[in-house]
Amino acid sequence: MSSHDASVRISDLANSLHLEAHVLRHWEDVGLLHPSRSANGYRDYDTEQATRARIIAHCRHAGLSLPVIASLLDRRWPGRAQIINEELQRLRAQERQLRLTRRFLDHVVGCRHSLMERCPSCSSYSQSR
Repeated sequence: MSSHDASVRISDLANSLHLEAHVLRHWEDVGLLHPSRSANGYRDYDTEQATRARIIAHCRHAGLSLPVIASLLDRRWPGRAQIINEELQRLRAQERQLRLTRRFLDHVVGCRHSLMERCPSCSSYSQSR
């Protein structure tokens, strides 16, 4: 199968990612995607570009900025390892906060204290970071 046979148009790729086509065009404008062009000028995304688009979408959903994603996708980017480590630290902190919040929500749904300050679990959550 040639890369042309495996290509997908922008609207199909955008739909598969639950995005608007203008988002993919923006990612192209900032240099994250490099679709080829068909004879009539339509963007064609081969499997590599479609994979990149899915990775970018996942990273964006996780809160990574486009400049950070650009550095992650470019193995030659100076400081790439540092950026990866910083993002891992940020995600670990976010995971801790999400676990705390989930425990609070699990508790508070059935909490019978009239005031949160009277509840040890609610008070503990208010002091957490």
